[in-house]
Amino acid sequence: MAWLRKSLSWFTATHLVGIIMLGLLWGMKQWELSLLETLRLETFDFYQKAMPRQKTPTPVPVVIIDIDEASLAEFGQWPWPRTLLAKLVNRLSSYQVGVAGFDVFFPEYDRLSPPAIAAQLDGLSQDLTRELNAMPKTEEVFASALKGMRVVLGQGVLESKPPPDSSKPIRANIVLTGDRSKAINQVPAFPGILRNVLELEEAAAGLGMVALEPEIDGVVRRVNMGIKVGEQVYPTLTLEMIRLALGQKNMIFNVDNEAQTNSIKIRGLKQIGTPEIPTDARFRTWVHFRSTADQITYISASDVLNGVARQGQLENALALIGTSALGLKDIRHTPLSKTVPGVEIHAQLLEMMLTNNFLYRPPWVHNAEVFGVVLSGLLMIILIPTLGASYTLLFAFVLIGGMTVSSWYAYAKIGLLIDPLYPSLCSAILYITLSYMNFLREERQRKQVRNAFSMYMSPALVEQLAKEPKLLKLGGEMKKMTVLFADIRGFTQISETYKHHPEQLTDLINKILTPLTKIILDNHGTIDKYMGDCVMAFWNAPLPVIAHPSSACTSALIMQKACEKVGISIKEQAEERATKAREAIQMFRGSQASENMELDSAQKLLSLAEKEKLLTIDIGIGINTDLVCVGNVGSDQRFDYSILGDGVNLASRLEGQSKTYGVSIIIGENTQRQVSNFALIELDLIQVKGQTRPTRIYGVLGDEKEAQTKEFSHYAQQHKDFLIAYRSQKWGQAEKLSQICTKLAIPWKATGLYDCMNQRIAEFRSESPADINGKWDGVYVAKTK
Repeated sequence: MAWLRKSLSWFTATHLVGIIMLGLLWGMKQWELSLLETLRLETFDFYQKAMPRQKTPTPVPVVIIDIDEASLAEFGQWPWPRTLLAKLVNRLSSYQVGVAGFDVFFPEYDRLSPPAIAAQLDGLSQDLTRELNAMPKTEEVFASALKGMRVVLGQGVLESKPPPDSSKPIRANIVLTGDRSKAINQVPAFPGILRNVLELEEAAAGLGMVALEPEIDGVVRRVNMGIKVGEQVYPTLTLEMIRLALGQKNMIFNVDNEAQTNSIKIRGLKQIGTPEIPTDARFRTWVHFRSTADQITYISASDVLNGVARQGQLENALALIGTSALGLKDIRHTPLSKTVPGVEIHAQLLEMMLTNNFLYRPPWVHNAEVFGVVLSGLLMIILIPTLGASYTLLFAFVLIGGMTVSSWYAYAKIGLLIDPLYPSLCSAILYITLSYMNFLREERQRKQVRNAFSMYMSPALVEQLAKEPKLLKLGGEMKKMTVLFADIRGFTQISETYKHHPEQLTDLINKILTPLTKIILDNHGTIDKYMGDCVMAFWNAPLPVIAHPSSACTSALIMQKACEKVGISIKEQAEERATKAREAIQMFRGSQASENMELDSAQKLLSLAEKEKLLTIDIGIGINTDLVCVGNVGSDQRFDYSILGDGVNLASRLEGQSKTYGVSIIIGENTQRQVSNFALIELDLIQVKGQTRPTRIYGVLGDEKEAQTKEFSHYAQQHKDFLIAYRSQKWGQAEKLSQICTKLAIPWKATGLYDCMNQRIAEFRSESPADINGKWDGVYVAKTK
């Protein structure tokens, strides 16, 4: 039992309480409480309001033929005679509409049909009655018009089972694939269908269900893509319109248990860019609403009937016939508006299918959210006793922020709906509860550490020690890192300029080092130390940096530009000082002796300003990537987090060689291998001071974009030819290529390189570097650091 007690020694009451609470929170997620469902839906509504679907060109237009207030005023109240609807269909046919869909039902025969009038009115003469009965029914006229084009009639759902009638037609053939039994059980079921009169359904090319079921808060967010009555599945109005537009007979409802996804496929849809229509577990599709300020195209039914609608809006269009009239009570509440005609929701669905712009929340998302609840909860349970309340609070903010940002990113980029709210809520509840139990003990320990070390150690290391006091010892680890040394060029001249103004020299150094430091930190680097006018930094410790050579080179290029800006600002300041000094000299010249001191001061200020205008602020940078020792370096009494090793020394030597080669940024070959996409040129094969092996060094002239330019590619090729000639000891050819490269190198300020190489060629002409056999390995032994 001793081993068991030892293995569970870390397990405290805080852990136990956290696990019990996590179990309760997990159960609440599984039960899908209505309050949590409402909060989740409100979160998704916020996403849609913040970034609604943008208008995207569709292969064919999607329009709404609106039975609006103007149409009702002109042609009378609803329902209209079937003859008028037949005229509307015929007009649409003449406009060459692709497919028309009725978002209205015709379950009863027309009261204004001539035979119906004859039956309803008493006292008609036999001749008039005979004449009315001889006239065709309005259903026949309407049915004839329906046969003239592709029309989908809408069907509703009934809450009670109607009398069976096997003669009612079904147009689409729905095939259930994957887990067929699961698929048919997941389709929303209703007792019956509200059909249209038989003559119209037989004449229509398609039949589609219209069933906009609101969520628990009365808002329409999802649309049933299929309705089940008994064992038969019926497609929705929009699916049926798409099927007719593609000229297909079948559509597939698929349940993929392995991928945990449900989807609908229609042959031909993939060719227009929509591989499948994603749905949730109940074959409902989330509607990705367009902004209310960017509406679907509405065309008044009266304009169509009167023949004044524009041909371009209707030709080959998918036209939905519905109403926006308030009196007809087809107004819905959506995430973006409280008053949206129901027909517009169908139009939005059609646009989504034609542009593959869906919102989707497949079944696996629920499992992912449950995993998020468990993972975030376990992290809280583990971290609070380990790190304490303060640091865990920061982590909780990062965790909740990460889940929120990830959820938003998934929505914004691919339309995936993931709930960040409940996992975040669980993290917050666990944090508050467990922090209350753990806060005082942890904070007391941390306060002791901070009081002991904050006066003489860096804040970052103090916080690290507060979390883990065992770090208070010497030693380190071997780690592959990138090291940077940056030194201000011409610092002797700068110091001489400010010889009598040391405070301004300090101010200048701070002006240079401040932006350089910020650049390094912004690119995930760590400042090791400042050494006068030199700064040393490294990457990949204490925190890992994935592409640390690239980060270091990027920092170097930005640092180079920052120094140029500092130089410009210094010259501008110097010009202002000089102007003020001249004005002061003019004022004090010829004045009394009491003002001679002011005159002398103004003359000194003018002298300093004139020297400042001649200053050039430039830096040399050396970068190397190698395996180095990183850790707490120093003595038992005092130490600092730093790095040691040959790779560090080489980076320092490379910085020193930047002046020799006239190139601001020099990197070693280990770094070059990982930043080969930058604008690089090979400089030399050199054996630096303190090293026994030669190192191939490279100059960094620009970033990835610069490397792609034609000018740089041409220059790099000419430089490569120069090196070949140089290493082949073809001095004449090398000198000619050097002249060409000097001109080409001007944009990158690398002309000094060829001054160096020409001088070396002159030396080699008089004293060949080759051995007795005339061979030379191309290595140059550096004479200076």
